[in-house]
Amino acid sequence: MYSEAIKFLNQGGAAPSLRLCWAGFHSKVRGELSAKELLYQALDFNTSRSQMATPLALTTRKLEPIVQFQEILTTIFDGCIANLSDSTGWNDCMSFRTLAKVLFSVGSLGSEAQMAACMQINVVDIEIYKRGNTLAPDLDSATENGETVDSNEMPHCIPKSEQTVPFISTKTTTSGASLSEDTTSNNGEAKSPSAPSAQEINQSHTEPRLTESDRTISRIWKVEGESTRASSPESVAFSVRDSQAELNQERDEDTDTSIICSECDKVVSSGKQDSTYICLYCIEADLWGECFDKRARRQKGELEVAWRTVCPRGRKQTKALIEGWGGVNNGVITMGEEKISFKDWLKELKDVRWPNAWKAFWAEELG
Repeated sequence: MYSEAIKFLNQGGAAPSLRLCWAGFHSKVRGELSAKELLYQALDFNTSRSQMATPLALTTRKLEPIVQFQEILTTIFDGCIANLSDSTGWNDCMSFRTLAKVLFSVGSLGSEAQMAACMQINVVDIEIYKRGNTLAPDLDSATENGETVDSNEMPHCIPKSEQTVPFISTKTTTSGASLSEDTTSNNGEAKSPSAPSAQEINQSHTEPRLTESDRTISRIWKVEGESTRASSPESVAFSVRDSQAELNQERDEDTDTSIICSECDKVVSSGKQDSTYICLYCIEADLWGECFDKRARRQKGELEVAWRTVCPRGRKQTKALIEGWGGVNNGVITMGEEKISFKDWLKELKDVRWPNAWKAFWAEELG
């Protein structure tokens, strides 16, 4: 239960007040930098873009007038489109995951949902992604100057104006590890960087946003020089697979993320052919293909019941395989022999496919 709670809070669950408390806890246990990052997440909280939003919509479909089901999903969809159209890169992976679940929920957008699930492992625009790792806006100075800062566009990082907080830069070692470097002296003055000692290397070898205690969460972000890929929170079982191995070298491997199985902690990375299943109803549940098969066998009584239940019986899981998927490179989606601009794909999804999907939905509902 503790690890599940950690996973829930770190992935943006709970109300802002609880997340602020969580940030305070981090300030004592895990350091000021991690606490400030979580503070920005609390300020950035938007229920329509939360990982709880899709399960809420599905519950509404059962308990409330069905028109409210469409209203909630449309709000989530609009939030995803906004995140994927802005100049912020850090929110793209989660937005793709949420978008995939929303598209699956409508029913007639299965292939589009598969594409969104696959795109969570890629960087659509490398320049935007890099800008997303810069420092956050200065809240204090912006307020003094009468400016307003949109918390939904604020990166999860440290304000520039905080002189007491060292600027953390990353360097890549020959082994591909990322090293944090404190470029601020004790009196607040800038100091020139020096070569790290062996002890400093051991102490500063960290991954952005995460520490060892965060290994239980299903999404690990990539540090410069290391390869990772996006995980899958809410469950709509997608299988992410690379059909063209040569694209592994063309893509920005150091900006990918990894999918981690919620059952066995297996890392499903970009170069592998393993299937991943995501539950449509769970807030956070990813199952590697082998664990998914074991789950099915347990439910049939062929295997002993596991000591814990990752995804309860009766919840819908979807396996997404997309034939011909070639990834996204420089803002261009490759599907087999076809190439399409990501912006054009997103515009068509918003203006054409999404409205048409609801027309088909209501035609079926009303008979």
